[in-house]
Amino acid sequence: MKSLKSFINFALFCSVLVIISNVSEAQDTKTNSTTAKGRQNFPPVEEIGSYGVEKLLNLNPTDMLEYINEFCSRGAQINNAAAFDYKDISLTLYDGKENTPFLLTNMGNLMQHPSFNKTQNVVVFVPGWLSNLQESPNAAADTIYKAYECRGSTNFLVMDTTKQINTLGASTAENTLNMGQYLANALKDLTESIKISQIHLIGHSLGAHIVGAAGRFFKSITGKNLPRITGLDPGRVCFVEQNGNFDLERGDADFVDIIHTNPNSLGKEETIGNANFYPNGLNLMPGCNDAICSHKMAWRYYAESVYPSNKFGFSGKKCLTENLRNLTNTDCGGQSEPMGYATPATATGNYFLQTNPKEPYGKNSKNDKKCGIVEANIIDIFSSIATAERTDSPDNLPVWS
Repeated sequence: MKSLKSFINFALFCSVLVIISNVSEAQDTKTNSTTAKGRQNFPPVEEIGSYGVEKLLNLNPTDMLEYINEFCSRGAQINNAAAFDYKDISLTLYDGKENTPFLLTNMGNLMQHPSFNKTQNVVVFVPGWLSNLQESPNAAADTIYKAYECRGSTNFLVMDTTKQINTLGASTAENTLNMGQYLANALKDLTESIKISQIHLIGHSLGAHIVGAAGRFFKSITGKNLPRITGLDPGRVCFVEQNGNFDLERGDADFVDIIHTNPNSLGKEETIGNANFYPNGLNLMPGCNDAICSHKMAWRYYAESVYPSNKFGFSGKKCLTENLRNLTNTDCGGQSEPMGYATPATATGNYFLQTNPKEPYGKNSKNDKKCGIVEANIIDIFSSIATAERTDSPDNLPVWS
């Protein structure tokens, strides 16, 4: 069992292989020759597993490819079981004045904070491995928060995973499940003062799998589903076929919607949500020259869709083919559904759309992000959820009333 956990404990990282392969092809002959000579002198696998983001990014692209490939191929030989202290994990309340952290084990203090409004909806955002709260500012969290602040009537919380996911060999998959369980317990505590229907979980990259785990654990301890989980380019893992208990997937909430912006590279290509949006098909996003840029576009697109004037800024057409390769408007000429904030729970299947290379990214979005517009919050629609029994069939998925 430990061997299997070790084999899957470096989620997201081995997805970098695809990027590095592309970059490596651009290396000149001299660089490739030098690197080839160095391949014979790998550090111990245990040492590679201790590398953090900064050290990995400081390697030249070809060496990074080789190091990660070495770790992915031999990682199962290592006992990476480690004791992590989860009592330091916090949810940070954003309020436009100061960002106040609250331990997951102390939701009582959060609910007593003057900036937390029990009558408003609660959005919990979990960043990925390359985007945590040690960054100042955290681009993903700040960008999405500003959009919700503009819309108003939302408690915006961000989960900090800095200490738990910080190295290549940091038992990432196992930690993801553990952090999901801790988050689920915190959400259970929150529901003593708020309704389950007020909660919306959003995760980017590895964070998408954390909120997926939270949804599963929440159901196991309460017997109830969370209403909605949104995955922003959920992170791809080294060995996809061995991660059935790790990935975000349909069933983790009453409705799971996915925005795929770097499929089959840093992000997953699989149709793991009830509704799966593929902006620009399986290609790099317009305006991006690399996979990291495309990977980040998921949260940029979602944030733009939150602004009141842009909730219908991204319109996806349902695809009439199961083949995701070379998607075009011809392949996807079915019913239109908005991508992002306003995606309805009745949306099922795969959707294609095109985006702009710079803001506004949505073809129907506006430059003027007007705030303070009075309108029904989309999460209010989630308050009446059909009590149909969930099955794997899209025809039996519950919908918002």
